Amino acid sequence: MRRLFPLLLAFVTVAAFAGEPLDTDDASILSKGVCQVESWHRWSTAGGHEGWLQPACSVNDYLELAVGGARYRDAEVGGHSQLLLQAKTVFLRDPADRWSAGAVAAAVRDGGRETGSTAFNNASARGLLSFNALDETLRLHVNAGVTYSHAEFTTGTWGTAVEFDFREGWTAMGEVYRDAPGRPNFQLGIRYTLITDRVELFFSGGDRLHGSSETWFAKFGVRFQTWKLF
Repeated sequence: MRRLFPLLLAFVTVAAFAGEPLDTDDASILSKGVCQVESWHRWSTAGGHEGWLQPACSVNDYLELAVGGARYRDAEVGGHSQLLLQAKTVFLRDPADRWSAGAVAAAVRDGGRETGSTAFNNASARGLLSFNALDETLRLHVNAGVTYSHAEFTTGTWGTAVEFDFREGWTAMGEVYRDAPGRPNFQLGIRYTLITDRVELFFSGGDRLHGSSETWFAKFGVRFQTWKLF
């Protein structure tokens, strides 16, 4: 298990994880010295499309750091790039692995929008809770926090997600979340484990609750995870 995939890309979590394609994050991080990369593409009727590459590594047993980059295009600002910096921690764990608690903070620079006096025009911070049941085949994740967008809004955010391993290698996912002013969003997806603890594929789609056909979105991506590197 520790020597299967060459070092291509890096980023995911231990046993139970959320992460892409879900907006609601889980309270778990990679094992110390393990890295991961997630890459995905998102299509949206209202927002055009964007492609992301996001590597991350756990520097110790409590802290995971990520740097992401994207190329984005929409009708309003055309094509431009985005940069993401993220830090995630887990500070409480149940010895029996029934629950865990943590936090995540991120900052984004959007090359197509005004940043004001700071290099970053979007920032967020969230508290994370995760619960495991049915021998970890059923997982619940709950988030709550705040998001700041320069010259647009500062608002409270929240999310609730469920993951269920319905057969070997296959996980069904669903969530309801609010990441901006207005109605919450929902998302449904599926994840397939191609190589255990190494390679996963995922696909999802969602919309604003009580929204129209002009607000839907879809994602497709892949996650690669390394063995312990340091």
